Amino acid sequence: MKRLLRRTAAAYLLLIAFLVGLGFFLVSYARDGAAWALDSANRHIYDGGRLVTTGQITDRSGEILAQSVDGQRKYSEDKTTRQALLHLIGDSEGFITNSVQKIYGAKLAGYGMVAGVHNLKDYNMTGSIQLTVSAKVCRTALELGSRKGAVSVYNYKTGEVLCMVSTPTFDPENKPEVDLTQDKYDGIYVNRVLRGLYPPGSTFKLVVAAAALEHIDDIQSREFTCEGKYVASDGEIICNGTHGTLSFD
Repeated sequence: MKRLLRRTAAAYLLLIAFLVGLGFFLVSYARDGAAWALDSANRHIYDGGRLVTTGQITDRSGEILAQSVDGQRKYSEDKTTRQALLHLIGDSEGFITNSVQKIYGAKLAGYGMVAGVHNLKDYNMTGSIQLTVSAKVCRTALELGSRKGAVSVYNYKTGEVLCMVSTPTFDPENKPEVDLTQDKYDGIYVNRVLRGLYPPGSTFKLVVAAAALEHIDDIQSREFTCEGKYVASDGEIICNGTHGTLSFD
């Protein structure tokens, strides 16, 4: 009888251990399943660490920004567009981490919790994403100059991002030999729109001035002293000169 009880207890312990292990696996699968499926070792999506098979990405007008053709990841037919949207779309090697191809990789690969990437593997079925950005506006932004920086335009009423351009950049279909020790490649994998920290630019003066006129009654009679910088609690804002005493007008 005692032997039977010990065996029963052992069987229950094994069952409990199995259920606990299964629970941990299911939680991990629900949380990390997409990341497992999109690992660079998955040869249905990657080849030699390069993204080759995933869904189509278009701009707001339907212009193709990225797609997979004959086992290769192809980007826009226009070089300027490829350069302008590099940081938003992402590169095939995955160096630009906060990009559409990285963040929405599971959707583009048609991943599902039940089937995984089965539809991609067996039927070449992928997901597609249409962005709110305009490729035309992004091209124009890139052509403004070659300095390091970022250009972003959004519709404040809807929250739609119309333009997201970061420089320096490169052509994802003709990537140069990037040497990060060279100044021209400084921050080349960083999307400065999302990750850069910049003081307010001149265009923001209109917003500040409008707020001052609305909320400060005597603003037009006040005088201000510009000493070349303003020290705030969390850093300094540097002016492009030392202007001395100024009025609001």
